[in-house]
Amino acid sequence: MASTIKVTVFVVKEGQIFKKVMQYNVPRDASASAIVEMVSNTTREGQHAITLLKPNVHLSPQGSKSLRELLDVHDGDLEAFCQVIPDDENPVSDIVQAATTSTRSHHDARNTALIVDIEPARPVRRVPRNTAPQEVHNGIEELEKAFERVRLEKDRPTPSVSTQPPKYAQFQRGPTAIFDGRYAGSSLRMAVPIELYHPVFAAFLADAFDQNLQPPDDIICQTAKIMHVTSEISTAEQQRQRVIREFLVDVLGHGIQQIVNLNKTSPDHFAPHMCRMAPVGIAALAFFEEKPELGSGGEGSVQGSFSYLEYWADKPQE
Repeated sequence: MASTIKVTVFVVKEGQIFKKVMQYNVPRDASASAIVEMVSNTTREGQHAITLLKPNVHLSPQGSKSLRELLDVHDGDLEAFCQVIPDDENPVSDIVQAATTSTRSHHDARNTALIVDIEPARPVRRVPRNTAPQEVHNGIEELEKAFERVRLEKDRPTPSVSTQPPKYAQFQRGPTAIFDGRYAGSSLRMAVPIELYHPVFAAFLADAFDQNLQPPDDIICQTAKIMHVTSEISTAEQQRQRVIREFLVDVLGHGIQQIVNLNKTSPDHFAPHMCRMAPVGIAALAFFEEKPELGSGGEGSVQGSFSYLEYWADKPQE
């Protein structure tokens, strides 16, 4: 028995059939997602936009004309004569067998035709050229004003105090609120999805929900250790900070330090990056805030936002 199966793929986008018919030799034990990945590499279309279908009628590798007729009869509705193949369906040999059985044909099961439907890209609203520079200028101007308001604010509470609900609510009602989804008697403070700032965030989310992803053994061991350490009841924040910092260094593979701003505020942990090109200085890759136990202080993720604000508005960061 052959270890691969020859699969013919017709590609349809917005009702139009690609002139080029794709043919792949796919491992018999591969899942449908392997075919989707192959099509994505060939067409340069994102995998998220690709839907794989198996026709309920026989299509030969030269069946573009028959497929066109079927699309015309069903007003472009592929699912009227096809079944959607889930990404987790496996193996490919089962898909081929199902397709062969459903068409009730005696064509060669080692050369089966499938169909790919590519979702059209969503239209992007573009700013007219004659207004874009002014809008960009206004956006930067507002950011500069917000920075100046924060920097010039006197007697600003420390991050640990700002995290307490009364102070937190007061801050979120102000002109320099943090866009973290939390609001207090004001409009919802929502920012754009973080994935738009850098693709690493989207990649992390994809990996986090990938049940087939196997993390490196050292990461698993270090994670188990840090879970063990944090399970110990702690009554002193500094006692835990020292131990946690050591584990963060091992897990992240990056130096973790403490910094003190000019106003004497200091986050629990700080991951620095030295910028050697202008503007020369130290950039913050990450801030870490922790508490001995839940309920012993403000919420850590909120305090992290205020710690970043203090660093952002610190005089040396100008």
